[in-house]
Amino acid sequence: MQFASKDTRPTYIGCVYRPLSGNIDSALEFLEDQILDIRAKGICDLVLLGDYNINSLKPRSVEHRKLADFCKRQCLSQLIKTPTYHMNNYSSSIDDILVTNQEYYYQYGTVATGDTDHLLICTARKKLKLQAVTCFIYGRTFSKFDPILFQRDCIFSNWDGVINSSNVNDAWDRFQEILQLILDKHAPKKKMLVSEDLPPWITREFLESCKDRDYWLDKSTKSNDPVISITCKEYKSRVRKETISG
Repeated sequence: MQFASKDTRPTYIGCVYRPLSGNIDSALEFLEDQILDIRAKGICDLVLLGDYNINSLKPRSVEHRKLADFCKRQCLSQLIKTPTYHMNNYSSSIDDILVTNQEYYYQYGTVATGDTDHLLICTARKKLKLQAVTCFIYGRTFSKFDPILFQRDCIFSNWDGVINSSNVNDAWDRFQEILQLILDKHAPKKKMLVSEDLPPWITREFLESCKDRDYWLDKSTKSNDPVISITCKEYKSRVRKETISG
């Protein structure tokens, strides 16, 4: 199921049930294929909830380690940490909610309904609404720019250091130096306040993608985890593609 709004990127909610007798490797492989198909459509949030029949209260079990590895590969977090199933004197946590961006969810847990041996699992998500931040930047002001005078200075500047240079790097450095002097004269740099009116290509989805890229970059730098590093590169690549297409 897909939810989308103008303020946030799409959120896909999936319901999962793995029979107790079902092969865990096949189930996770199938789920992984579905996730990859969804992510191929673009950056999105995922919420996968249901009965995995994997007891999270036994973290050293083979099944739980496989689920943990799956979550690590797909950058998912497990929200439910308490028992969700009770039978006589036995309790286990076999129902779970897996999400991307755990910080978006401020409440999660279980609720007793009274008509089943499973507890209802639930979560609440923060209302996400990115707003442009007003800040100061340095840019060039063209309030007194005269194209005729600018062209005249470009023509009559001494370009001998560029033309007669035998080294392309030295020529390029000299060219930039002369051009910067001309620009500073006709369009000087000035400290300016950026308003909240964003260019049309800077959408809220784009800002959210940049936020995710920075989050995974920070996480990759601190952890040195190769899996997280791969995820970081994917988000950086997506932001670049959105910048080009915008």
